[in-house]
Amino acid sequence: MTFKTLSLTAAMVAALTLATPLTSFAQDAHADAPRTDRTRVFKAGGLGCVGGSALALLTGKRDRALAACAAGAAVGAATSYVQQQRELADETAAAARAAGMQAEVVTTEAVVDGERQPVVESLPLAYDPADMKRLDAATQNFFDKLAALLNKSSNGLTVRFEGRDAAACQVPIVELAKRGALAKVTVDERCGSGEHRIVVTPVPDLR
Repeated sequence: MTFKTLSLTAAMVAALTLATPLTSFAQDAHADAPRTDRTRVFKAGGLGCVGGSALALLTGKRDRALAACAAGAAVGAATSYVQQQRELADETAAAARAAGMQAEVVTTEAVVDGERQPVVESLPLAYDPADMKRLDAATQNFFDKLAALLNKSSNGLTVRFEGRDAAACQVPIVELAKRGALAKVTVDERCGSGEHRIVVTPVPDLR
């Protein structure tokens, strides 16, 4: 029993040692990428690394420990990204509803880390033009939440702005630009026609 305990401890220590350079490499590789909750992501990746490499060490496959660490870290990080994506979309939708808007987080199922999980597909946000002209505290908070979601996104995101009231339709564009949230997204501006709404599609993957 003592031998097994010591072997497990040694394996976990070795796995953590392997995880350290992997985490450092991941930080360097994404130095210029948009940020998300890095501490949370790397914790998830580190735990995946420990699990994968410890198993390889305990089964005597030491030459595969580093590969198992990398694979385990990728699995943990992917799940963490998806979870953060849903949370940020939900927070944005909740802030929109608190400001009197209609909001829906549209999800679809996708295979993540070998399991089917709900992944956010789009975020339509319908607003009252009068609210865009008043810009009260609740509406300002909504723009803060939406800007946070966009700022933590990777490239490839499209944000569509629609509304028959062209002046009101321009307000979200200005407010998000002031928060630096449109620099890396594609703006589809359709002010002057259609329903008054903002549609984010696809919601960013936060990598």
